[in-house]
Amino acid sequence: MYKRGTNLELFSELLIFRIGKVLRFNMAEYVSDGDTIKTLDFTDGAHVDYEAIIGIIGEFEYIKVYQKLLSLGARIAIDFLKLCYLDALVLNMDRHEHNYGVLRNSDTGEVMDLAPLFDHNIALVARGFPRTFNFERDPLINEFASLFKHANIHFKVQLLTKEVLANLVSEIGWELPKTDECRDPENFVIEYILKRQNRLLELLPQIYD
Repeated sequence: MYKRGTNLELFSELLIFRIGKVLRFNMAEYVSDGDTIKTLDFTDGAHVDYEAIIGIIGEFEYIKVYQKLLSLGARIAIDFLKLCYLDALVLNMDRHEHNYGVLRNSDTGEVMDLAPLFDHNIALVARGFPRTFNFERDPLINEFASLFKHANIHFKVQLLTKEVLANLVSEIGWELPKTDECRDPENFVIEYILKRQNRLLELLPQIYD
């Protein structure tokens, strides 16, 4: 699948993909292709079938989805927790019933795994550089914290450092537009992610290695 978008949208998608890979999450592979980015096939050439979550549970309410996926297997449920963690970390407000799902065995229809994580182009700084930092009232962070406490299962995440994030930003090789409000956009992105991570660390210190 090819995506066009603004520089900020494509930058956000590529950086979040790289962050997910560092965290060892199951990410759909993204590559740059001129002024677009493309998602590589994650169905093994249609040897498995992708089904959006709306075909399994027709709503996106964290705990209800978690409980349904847990009935399909603990590993799938944990991968859903990882999806929700990543969304909280990178301010992905665009998660809905059509942009995540499961992989099914093409022959038997059996649910095998949660599909690789994709569609993060309306996250992070895709809509500009956030001006407010009230992380105590941030709905994504708070909803993930509630979900994690409800799940009550073993789940660990790597703590990202400024150096790691700076390397990931530099790998993209795109210069973000400077504005009057943000004269150093690359550093803003790094610090913004670290601030969101710090709030998650305050709420859930037990999840970090």
